[in-house]
Amino acid sequence: GEEIGADEVVNIFSFLSHADIMKARVCISWREAAKKTIVPPSEFVVKSKRSYNAMRVMSTSTALPNLQQLSISNLRGRHIYSNGDDPDEAIAAETVHYTTHTHDINIITRFRNLRVLVIGTICMNGRYPLLFNFSHLQRLHINCDFLKWDLHMLSGFPSLRELELNGTNMGKVHDDFQVDIACGM
Repeated sequence: GEEIGADEVVNIFSFLSHADIMKARVCISWREAAKKTIVPPSEFVVKSKRSYNAMRVMSTSTALPNLQQLSISNLRGRHIYSNGDDPDEAIAAETVHYTTHTHDINIITRFRNLRVLVIGTICMNGRYPLLFNFSHLQRLHINCDFLKWDLHMLSGFPSLRELELNGTNMGKVHDDFQVDIACGM
């Protein structure tokens, strides 16, 4: 039979979910096609060590780096995300005792074509400047405490249309500057 070309496989993959594309990477040419495919928006939620590891694999340039939608939640068990720059030392001291595995949240920066990013109910402690640089991002929802940021970081989102920030300390930004944030902007 006639072999399907790489561009045709990319086109076919563009109609599949991230999970189906990962399963379909059965040969070298299809793996290459998966790397080039802009994955259609579909819910991928990182909420366990297993889904974190799946995200880590998909984020590599050899798997599925063109994911468009990602949700990050608390990891179950004794797994947390690493502290950012300039963390709140009291919170860092508190969380060091109840965790056995720390994971790097900055790996999501490998998904350069993200359109939707939801960071929900996780402990992010400090500044994460790398998370504020997605040129295609249109929707950003963050629900976490102790994330330090400033309004200038939003310049890394030139396509942003929807911003929702929640958390007990989300109104505090770097350098002790206070700003009121309306939910569902």
